[in-house]
Amino acid sequence: MSGYERGWLAGLPWESVIAINAALCAEGNAQHGCTSEGGYEAASTAWENARKAGRMHFAELAVLCKECHRLSPFLFYNGNTFVVIIRRLCSELPLGAPGQAAVRQIAGHMVAGVLPPEEERQFIRRLRSRK
Repeated sequence: MSGYERGWLAGLPWESVIAINAALCAEGNAQHGCTSEGGYEAASTAWENARKAGRMHFAELAVLCKECHRLSPFLFYNGNTFVVIIRRLCSELPLGAPGQAAVRQIAGHMVAGVLPPEEERQFIRRLRSRK
């Protein structure tokens, strides 16, 4: 399956997200663990529901990663965890290397929460216009 709509999370269960965060924490000498304020439960539920739903557009994947970052499911490196995921998945987009690099940069900034709101709206609109 190719294009912008597919089962992006089929091979990426929540356990993989935990492993990515654990690796980032180990690399940064930070304590790995989950938060107890409800963010972990909300993020893991949102992630698994999206994964079980199957197909989703890349735009929805970017929004999901941003939402999970904001929920702060882990003690440290929440932004980095979800930025790593969205950036890795950009390599599967039906674009050449320059296009993938551009989407990777913008999507990473969006998930990290540093893309200005108007640019984020334009980016999501542009993504959604692609099949």
